Amino acid sequence: MQSRIALARALITQPELLLDEPFSALYIGLKHELYGLLRQHIEEQQMTVVMITHDLIEAVRLADQICVMALQPGRIIHQLTLSSPHAVRDNHWVYQTTAELLQHKKIQQSFFHKAHP
Repeated sequence: MQSRIALARALITQPELLLDEPFSALYIGLKHELYGLLRQHIEEQQMTVVMITHDLIEAVRLADQICVMALQPGRIIHQLTLSSPHAVRDNHWVYQTTAELLQHKKIQQSFFHKAHP
């Protein structure tokens, strides 16, 4: 319930939003519920949201554009525009698109980088 209230508070003033890991500590059922509420609000209000996440599947599910950043020095290494409407982004599409993204060497290096070589 607290997560729903926090998201509602962020959306109530109709701002352009910057969300930093908004769904990271939530169980999967609540995540999917809040994904739907966020997408609905974005579409109704025609607003822009910049979301930071380490979850590539979450980015593919929610974003219109994804920018993958390198760990060091924090620069964009890959950009992708997702043109498929959110209504057709079922689990199969999300997982397939994520798998295709993970085929890029630079993305693999960013997501699977070992902290201590």
